[in-house]
Amino acid sequence: MFLSRKVALCLAGGGEIRVVNAMADGGLSKMYQLVQWLSNQKDVDAFLEPVDWKTLGLTDYPLVISIPMDLGTIKGRLESGHYTKHAQVAEDVRLVWNNCKTYNQEGSYLYKIADKLAGKFEEKYSKIKTEEPDGPEDENQPPSLEDKRQFRENMYRITSDQLGEIVQTLEQQCPEAIAKVGNQDEIEINIDKVAPRTFHFLANLIKSSLPDKKASAAKKQKKAAAGGAAPPASTSGSVPGSAPVPTSG
Repeated sequence: MFLSRKVALCLAGGGEIRVVNAMADGGLSKMYQLVQWLSNQKDVDAFLEPVDWKTLGLTDYPLVISIPMDLGTIKGRLESGHYTKHAQVAEDVRLVWNNCKTYNQEGSYLYKIADKLAGKFEEKYSKIKTEEPDGPEDENQPPSLEDKRQFRENMYRITSDQLGEIVQTLEQQCPEAIAKVGNQDEIEINIDKVAPRTFHFLANLIKSSLPDKKASAAKKQKKAAAGGAAPPASTSGSVPGSAPVPTSG
């Protein structure tokens, strides 16, 4: 089963693209997004990288903290597929806050910041625990024909930016599944050659990126009630700004 599609590999703006490599599902993609969100919070700088205790002159740090941890390390572990369950990620995130609160005096600036960020994390993580099972039943289970059909269909519904991230992940994890066709901007994805673990992660990542059907329906109803007609759904399989591309297989 093949999927061909023209995609701009060099996205406008030149911004860095952070790609979540193939990882077990079960909420790990949401955990990655949560860690990214934490990394953008106010006063989080002290937790983004390992504590440079030598430069800071904190000679007793390795004696007090036996297992150092930081958000940057957690993001790297998520990208490399180190974790298999969202609970493992949560354990490391909590370690970041606990280490800080263990080393710093209660009531100090860093202690308060760690306590505040810990509260924000737990609030958002509680939703992930409710919505997602803690890891797949079998991440190496080969996808069914229906899984592949749905994967191909959903690939035509995501944005060009999202497609670019999917392609980069495949190039890193399953390069044998990608082939150049014609010029450098056109690629062909052989779904049958995508490793099961990578397939299931990408399938769920794509699914989570699709517009909410309920929200879309509510928006159309609201527009109709206001006297406007909802635009017909596109059946060409194309993304705004790109030409439809045929599929084969």
